[in-house]
Amino acid sequence: MQRCGPAARRLAAALAVLGPQADVQRAARLARLGTDAAARACSALDAAGLVTGARLRHPAAESAVLGMLSCEQRRSMHRNAARVLHHALAEPAVVAGQLLAAGTATHHWEIQALRDAARQEPFSPGDPDNAPTFLRLARSGCPDEPTRLRITLQLAAHTWRLHPAAAHHLLDEPQAALRAGQLPCADAGWLARLLAAQGRVEEADEVLGRAAGDVRPARDSVPSEPHAQCPVTHERPSAPVTRAAALWLSPGAREDVPAAERLLTDTPLAPATYESLARALRTLVHHRPQRAVAWCGRLAEEICARNAPGWQAAFATAHAESLLRLGDLAGARREATRALEHLAGRGGPFLLAPLALLVQALTEQGEYATAALHLHPTLPGEPYSTVHALAFLRARGRYYLATGRPQAALEEFLEAGRTAGRWATDQPEPLPWRTDAAEALLLLGRPGEAQALVADQLALPAAAGARVRGVTLRLSAATAEPRRRVELLAGAVDELRDYGDRLELARALADLGSALRLNGEGTRAGTITRRAWQLAGDCGAVPLRERIRPVDGPERAARPVRSRDAARLSGSEERVAALAAQGHTNREIAVKLFVSPSTVERHLTCVYRKLGIARRQDLPSDLRTRTFEQAAH
Repeated sequence: MQRCGPAARRLAAALAVLGPQADVQRAARLARLGTDAAARACSALDAAGLVTGARLRHPAAESAVLGMLSCEQRRSMHRNAARVLHHALAEPAVVAGQLLAAGTATHHWEIQALRDAARQEPFSPGDPDNAPTFLRLARSGCPDEPTRLRITLQLAAHTWRLHPAAAHHLLDEPQAALRAGQLPCADAGWLARLLAAQGRVEEADEVLGRAAGDVRPARDSVPSEPHAQCPVTHERPSAPVTRAAALWLSPGAREDVPAAERLLTDTPLAPATYESLARALRTLVHHRPQRAVAWCGRLAEEICARNAPGWQAAFATAHAESLLRLGDLAGARREATRALEHLAGRGGPFLLAPLALLVQALTEQGEYATAALHLHPTLPGEPYSTVHALAFLRARGRYYLATGRPQAALEEFLEAGRTAGRWATDQPEPLPWRTDAAEALLLLGRPGEAQALVADQLALPAAAGARVRGVTLRLSAATAEPRRRVELLAGAVDELRDYGDRLELARALADLGSALRLNGEGTRAGTITRRAWQLAGDCGAVPLRERIRPVDGPERAARPVRSRDAARLSGSEERVAALAAQGHTNREIAVKLFVSPSTVERHLTCVYRKLGIARRQDLPSDLRTRTFEQAAH
């Protein structure tokens, strides 16, 4: 290389710096050689066997050429190479790569190239995730303050999938700029969207208010009555916080489930589609948890080879919540732990979301000592300023309720309700704080206040979901007269059966068994109580199982269905047997299934023969559970 002369050395250095994007014309411009000089230099390199076309023949030659340059010379050449490629209309990512090697970018076109490259950065296995690196370089050298703030917003959006805590802090500077009147109103909507996506709906409300010139003072007054401490959303639709809450990725209604599934089916996972997919997934989590479990598994597989721990944690959290809603405590605990592992050292306030699910699963399993270790996490900043804190306050309240501290539990539930009301995120599906508080009030001997809260929840338009209605009817039965209590609990069982929540179903069945026993229906009560006991055991809810305790002991519980026996039952026979196992009479079964009592009797006779049993009390108690799960799938 030294013997080829200075022009050849300059051309070789240009070829090495340009790499795969090199051609003789670009290299000549970068080396500042005229056409004739470049041709002679290229011939010299070719004669020496150092080049093939416009590429250095061997990596050793490229390394030798670059080794002849000082660090400053190399950085200067990379920056000049970015200019050459930019004028040649190369892809923004190629230009940005040269700027990254140069370590500086101050010109407008350089900043724009880095931002464009971040937008086009591929999100696929094996590709390095350079988008945040591009944006950090653009941000560090940007001389224009409004543009620098826009870059910060863009960086926060990209950083969340890698480091949620860092993304959280990146929005502090644009917020301060808005308060100082330095953030353009055109960017305020973007800032509000990012804040709301992180669950910071109160701060998003402030941004929207300032952008609209409508900054209202915080509402500090708190009503004294528990059932009035959290006004429902639909009573004040014009409040600016409602606009901010709408930006939060809240679950859609039950009617949105088909659209959510279509979106998940048709839309690839990418930075631009993540928020939409997350919202669709949350809709399934609340209304079709069985389907959500399947989708969480698919999405987790799709990103397992990619550098996106924030997204992995989000999907694992959704998976844990879906399993918890189905009564799978061990599975919820496993997925919540996995989410926390993805967030280790980088979770920020979002850490409270999987932590809440872990505490709730541990509490329901009776592992109170382990749950207690997570009740007061040490997190920087103000972690309780996001919607993720609502689920955590509820989980902590459920722990206090389970460990015999109803007053402490009530305070947690009411605080969650007040905060949700202030943020206009008071929805009973994700946060049933009223029924939680009602349970605490019943233990405190305040049934009137408990019933008022339950009635409030039943009256909410958003309380039409099967799970919410089931839990609300169960709590409503606690203060009803005996006959009405059985009716309410039967309705709760039907709602929870349809939803598929085995844990809440076990609670409702246990209460129904107790109500039937008080009404003198001991045989039916015993059957239902045994089913509740078995369901609680299937969920791993040790405290609930111990509380139920069938009066005639677990040894009388019906034998499990063998797979070959169950396979022999027709769909009609299994539905009839399941209702009979629940304790319904033939006439009640006939009404529910729209058949005649004689048809019910004929199906039961076939069931007894196929299962090798002689009476109703010997029907397998897990038939109903299996039927729920099949229906949910």
